[in-house]
Amino acid sequence: MVASRYLPAAALALVACGDPAEPTRFVAAVADEDGGVSIGLTVQDGLVAGYACGDDPAVERYPGWFVGEASGDSIALGLDGWTFAASWDAGSAEGVLVEPSGEEIVWSAPAPAQDLSGTYAARDSGCTTGVIVVDGAEPLVRGAWCNGAGEQRQVTPLGPMQLVEGRLSVEVQLSTGPRMLRVAPVDLPLPDDG
Repeated sequence: MVASRYLPAAALALVACGDPAEPTRFVAAVADEDGGVSIGLTVQDGLVAGYACGDDPAVERYPGWFVGEASGDSIALGLDGWTFAASWDAGSAEGVLVEPSGEEIVWSAPAPAQDLSGTYAARDSGCTTGVIVVDGAEPLVRGAWCNGAGEQRQVTPLGPMQLVEGRLSVEVQLSTGPRMLRVAPVDLPLPDDG
């Protein structure tokens, strides 16, 4: 009887603290004259992570991660001469990625990512590897491994493409041989070395 007297107060405390909101993820693939770029946007508890990756980050432009806090439903972030701007609501997202040259890549995601679609991350070698999956009959996968020294390499999915224990297996070819990584759907803040 004593325990039930305290149950409403305990339940109120749990509701007040609450679990963190689930992230909302959007992905888009844009074809341009240089091949293609995939864009990932993750929004969670006022934090935003934008990620962009081309067909081969070792030889093409590679802006990587844009991370910041949103004060509403839009954000503009800069990184090394790049600008990532996005706006979103519960059903869609759109934005523009501006290269240091001023070239603009306009993107839109008509609905939040579902199934395997989304942005994935894993911390390795002092840098956060990113992978974007646009699910479909033939999923489009673009991603880049990076290290603390600034090297980048393309990642490729390992088949069959599926989540195992909540992670997707990808591989990167390094000078020392292939390296397997297990990337997880992005939760914010991004993973770190801690």
